[in-house]
Amino acid sequence: MKRTRLLVVWDFPNLAAHIQHVPEMDAWLRAECEKRFSTTSHRIFKAFVRATPGYSLYDPTDSLLDRGWKVWEESQDLDETVIDHCKSDCGQDPLSTILILIARDGDYADMINELKGRGVRVYLLGFGCTQELVNAVGEKRLIELPRPNNDLLASVGIRYHPWISRSAFH
Repeated sequence: MKRTRLLVVWDFPNLAAHIQHVPEMDAWLRAECEKRFSTTSHRIFKAFVRATPGYSLYDPTDSLLDRGWKVWEESQDLDETVIDHCKSDCGQDPLSTILILIARDGDYADMINELKGRGVRVYLLGFGCTQELVNAVGEKRLIELPRPNNDLLASVGIRYHPWISRSAFH
């Protein structure tokens, strides 16, 4: 059966991009979605942002909205909100839906397994994801951000991606 629905969900505090790299990451992601999932005619991009003063050095909301993302801002832990949205959106037609989750920790493993059991095809886009999360989606459904073509960074074994805020790793 052809998948026609694509839902991209970004837990921004969990895997935050530097504000200057949001446009680049968005463009790369949309091109990747077109290449991998060209049959999806209905696409939704959702971002969940923590609206806590001092959370980060910037607020990505305007940049994401400018690129067509639907943005939810909350001051509390976003995990339950993200899970509720994923289950609701994917539950409308699970056998036609592809979910791309942008996150890095294992808190979503149970949700992923539940959605897969309903027939949703789940992918993970991330960098430095926990093994629990990778196991939930499977190695073949892990989409890693492209690494920079910089021999110096590769030679020192940099563990951070230049698009991603280091605060996402703490």
